[in-house]
Amino acid sequence: MTYNADMISRVLMSASLAASLTGLSAAGYEGFGTTVGGDQSPVAQVTSLADDGPGSLREAVRQGNRRIVFAKPGTIQLKKILRINQSKLTLDGFNSSVTITGAPVAIEHASDVIVRYLRFRNSPDDNLRIVGGCRRVIVDHCTSTGAGDGALDITIDYDQPLKRPTDITVSWCIFAKTKKAMLVSSANNLSLHHNLFLDNEQRNPQLHDARNFDVRNNVIHRWGIYGLRVRAGSTGNVMFNVLGPGTNPKKDQELALVIMGTGEAKGASGPVHAEGNLGPGNLNLNTKSTAPMALPAPRVTLWTPAQAYRHILQHAGARPLDKIDQAFLKGL
Repeated sequence: MTYNADMISRVLMSASLAASLTGLSAAGYEGFGTTVGGDQSPVAQVTSLADDGPGSLREAVRQGNRRIVFAKPGTIQLKKILRINQSKLTLDGFNSSVTITGAPVAIEHASDVIVRYLRFRNSPDDNLRIVGGCRRVIVDHCTSTGAGDGALDITIDYDQPLKRPTDITVSWCIFAKTKKAMLVSSANNLSLHHNLFLDNEQRNPQLHDARNFDVRNNVIHRWGIYGLRVRAGSTGNVMFNVLGPGTNPKKDQELALVIMGTGEAKGASGPVHAEGNLGPGNLNLNTKSTAPMALPAPRVTLWTPAQAYRHILQHAGARPLDKIDQAFLKGL
């Protein structure tokens, strides 16, 4: 994907290229979901790839206030949903090459949780969920592909609808090859930055009653039905993203960004500020903006879309990439 000099010159870079590529700033992770999770807590090792039992991940997450690391690479085949409902917890897959598959991983009504450098693949339902009254949750440098439903969904618990997920950051992740990549429904204060949405049919993401979202420096490419959609009173920013073309060349490329207005069946969005986004091709989708200025949001390291595109391809996802991830990115 290439952009000419005129297109790039329309966007001013607001942070130095010397800034960190890891999603971290001097104060910690960027965006609404600032937390140390369990990083300052005792370390617990996952020594078994079994679904349950001594040394398993399921056993490790039964307690909070810990940083969970993985002693061996490989695949954890879940037999049933893995529920994380403890707080002050970090699942740290850095350099471990661990893949979780078979069933959803659900963070439910927990606070101060970090999930990083893990792969989630081929659950028959969602791969990963953030549900209900969660506070300060970060998903960083993860890869989620091939889910039966959502690669990552962030929603209320429909049995406790007044408890909304709040203060969430999703950064430097890859969401690929899923029909419905990401649903954000009834959530507050959400930062999505430096993520790659690739070869997903829809929901890249879909923002439904999402209050105060900030979507910056993401790449949304080869979408099917539509790219990013905002509706149902959602308010926030869509800024400095790369909006690539859909998979069908005859598809209306305006559907790369859908900001729903009055008269739509699912309801209009609230104020949404669109600025600095590039594509598809020479389309200027920033004219869809319904707010004259950006809504307040925490600082996020920012590049021009063309620069962000390059950095995301080089650094997003659970690193080092496995052969499946490499195949997804081939040719970009």
